[in-house]
Amino acid sequence: MTHLDAQLLAYLDGELSPAEIQAAEAHLAECPACRASLAELRALQSGLTDIVPQAFESVALSAAATERIRSALAAERARGHRSGQGAWAGLLGLLRPVSKAAIPLMTLMFVVLAVN
Repeated sequence: MTHLDAQLLAYLDGELSPAEIQAAEAHLAECPACRASLAELRALQSGLTDIVPQAFESVALSAAATERIRSALAAERARGHRSGQGAWAGLLGLLRPVSKAAIPLMTLMFVVLAVN
């Protein structure tokens, strides 16, 4: 059985087409490994959603930096990156061997590095 791997991130982010969503959901219904991976990604996303804004409250970007970020995001959207093969796709490959106990540790590491 082929696993969804990189498609899981796109599925979680709502970046798949309706046909791709249907295929992913059919696969998830049959594949406990992909369901477990999706649950881990959801937990990580939830933790980061809660922690990242707090970690960056004290960070002030210049207007030029903010504009560069917005321009880069617009360029990515214009190129049509929706396949899950972008910068975050490699994260799934790193998370596969990570146990559930390591996810909070990784989240804490990101926060500590971001604050410093």
